[in-house]
Amino acid sequence: MNIQSNIPSYSEKMRIYLENPGINQSLLKDVWEDPKCIDPEYRNNKKKKALTTGMNVGSLVDLMLVLPPEEFVEHIYVDTVVPPNEGTQMRVFCDFIINKCYGKEEKVSDITMDIFEMAYEKAGFGRDSFDKVLNTRFPAEGYVYVESRLRSVNRLVVSEYEHNRATDVYNSITTHPFTAKFLQPEEGVEIDFQVPMFFTLNLDSGQPVNCKALLDIVITDHNQKRITWFDLKCIDGHINRFEYSYEKFQYNIQGAWYYAAIKQNAPAGYKIGLPAFMVECFSSAGNPGIFVMSSEELHAGEHGGRNKRSLRQIIGYKEMLKTYMFYIDSKQTAYTQEQLNNQGVSTLNLINPL
Repeated sequence: MNIQSNIPSYSEKMRIYLENPGINQSLLKDVWEDPKCIDPEYRNNKKKKALTTGMNVGSLVDLMLVLPPEEFVEHIYVDTVVPPNEGTQMRVFCDFIINKCYGKEEKVSDITMDIFEMAYEKAGFGRDSFDKVLNTRFPAEGYVYVESRLRSVNRLVVSEYEHNRATDVYNSITTHPFTAKFLQPEEGVEIDFQVPMFFTLNLDSGQPVNCKALLDIVITDHNQKRITWFDLKCIDGHINRFEYSYEKFQYNIQGAWYYAAIKQNAPAGYKIGLPAFMVECFSSAGNPGIFVMSSEELHAGEHGGRNKRSLRQIIGYKEMLKTYMFYIDSKQTAYTQEQLNNQGVSTLNLINPL
């Protein structure tokens, strides 16, 4: 069985997943929206700015499901420190220090004077001298913030609010009859969380591309020879608003991509369930639900289609993968293949005539 269910620890799963150079569906979608996301540093910085409460709550619940309590606390950092106001000179000063020292120094007392001097220049303090900023203002306004960030290295940093909401979601999905039944172990049924899978997709040219996926919940029923799987989604508002998120974040791509991963990794003869999402509202947990992609949605996630309501064209992961590999092979992201072939000319064909 190729599904990585025999890996002993969450940390080992993450190490194996992150060290594998395969492409994931999140990268494909990011590059499709913004080709500059080919650059890992650019993409990481962009994703940090785009983090939402729902994303952090979802990540916390993932950890709660996969880790025992004593290990869970080692992977998170609940930040109760209020940082300096965004855009202020002190915030710029502190963030420069954090970016320079994160993962290298564990506390403020380890930071060398040249880092403080560079941060001072970066922040552009005008009237306040370096001595005043370092010895008076920083201890009062930024020391605790910087110290807390340095101590959070290699941990998921969340707010107290996010931690409390994740606890609510975890309690909801593990006790509500609509979802708890999938998370209760039975004889001959294997339940695994945060499951890395590796697989290969072929371009139209026949070129194989190494791919990977990290599935939240995989349930392998050896009695029925069936695999059921879920991706956990935490949203703000009624769970029926998930349809909006599903379209906005192109979860059909994710579902089809994960289906392809399971198809190549599943034991011979096992049936594979359609892509499904376990959804809960983090702001008022207690009524979770299951949303299952239809076979038509699965096909569109791979090959593309049209939205039934807006008639907007939907791109499948095959086209996204082809575009991604074009940017890699052409070593540029300024132009699409059509634009390069036509010397910068693009054809506008967006409206159907009456």
